Amino acid sequence: MALCILVDDHDDTREGFAEYLEVNGFDVLAAASAAEFDSILDKAVPDVIVLDLQLPHVDGWELARRIKSNPALRDVPLVAFSACVMPTERAMAEEAGFDLFLGKPCEPSIILREVRRLLTFRHAR
Repeated sequence: MALCILVDDHDDTREGFAEYLEVNGFDVLAAASAAEFDSILDKAVPDVIVLDLQLPHVDGWELARRIKSNPALRDVPLVAFSACVMPTERAMAEEAGFDLFLGKPCEPSIILREVRRLLTFRHAR
């Protein structure tokens, strides 16, 4: 099974989407902050990362730049998942290295479909 790390500071969102991905065949490790994300990385390298942009202390844009500058994570698909849907925020997400932007609210089936698509594309390379 593919490992997804899901980072979102809202408990309901994080827990709900993590459960949906798990029911649909993913291993999921969830984090509420960049610090929790970093502690997860000490144990596992993910196949895909779904990342909220509005996080406490270190925002998603900064965390994405860190991820993309890490040689072990550089090629891991990175999905922005955020209520920040203005064109400037989408452009900032692209500049930070996100492979895909999904706006909130979002149906769980859409995240599932897009994560699977990114993983299929990654494995086809």
